Amino acid sequence: GSINGLNPLFVIDGVPRGNSTSFNPKDVASIEIIKDASAAAIYGVEAAGGVVLITTKKGMFDQQTNFDFSANSGVREISKSYNMLNTPDYIRARQGMKQNYALWNTPDLPDTDWFDELFGNGVEQSYQLSISGGSSKTRYYVSAGYEREDGIQKDNFWERYSLRVNADYKPSKRFTFGHQLYMAKVSENPATRDVPWRTLPYMAVYNEDGSFAKVPAEVEFSGGNEVASLAYIHRQNKTLLLDGVLYADWKITNDLVFRATAGGGFSANSYDSYTEKNNLARTSF
Repeated sequence: GSINGLNPLFVIDGVPRGNSTSFNPKDVASIEIIKDASAAAIYGVEAAGGVVLITTKKGMFDQQTNFDFSANSGVREISKSYNMLNTPDYIRARQGMKQNYALWNTPDLPDTDWFDELFGNGVEQSYQLSISGGSSKTRYYVSAGYEREDGIQKDNFWERYSLRVNADYKPSKRFTFGHQLYMAKVSENPATRDVPWRTLPYMAVYNEDGSFAKVPAEVEFSGGNEVASLAYIHRQNKTLLLDGVLYADWKITNDLVFRATAGGGFSANSYDSYTEKNNLARTSF
């Protein structure tokens, strides 16, 4: 959400952070939204679009160790697909436009539904294992997560591995310190192709030898082999993230607590994008 078209500032465990898919939402314990003048008073101009305060999960003092595991899966489907012309209907329509090619008299012409070849169902899966607990002087929360989303187009995916270690230590009644450490690795392939409106239904996806088929030279101008085009496009974005927050609380009186907080982060990003050399150029007649 946003206010006046401005993106909100995300503050995780007291430290401002950006809005990133590398964060695991299953580690969230609570969310608070500040959208009045107090947001700017505390966090400055970056909070002009409001502030989202996120607190991550913690263990409890004097609690036995608890294990929690969750698994979710689902299927992403296209709500409405397109009915592409099959080979007989396509040839009949073209002949109605006074076009004719000798190739159309070939027996057993392929009948390819290019929409079905390029699109399909996408599978979503998510797994999370967490351990929490504590003694009289220590409490902890440790989680490991994995999430993957496969798009409705072939080879399109997003994937995240995450690890969180939150711990608090209470050496005395008036002094507490702790840390929130988070690591994540995110990979994605954002490559996609448009709906193959112009690709010939009587062109196969593959040749008999397993190589990708080309557009026949003796027919009218048409779209290419979009399945092959997608296979030859290689795009991979990777992000490695390490975030840490350290804090210390000194309880001066029952109504006054002094807190010092420090946070830092490291991230490394790589973006690979290239098209593999191929021979998909239109065949010579």
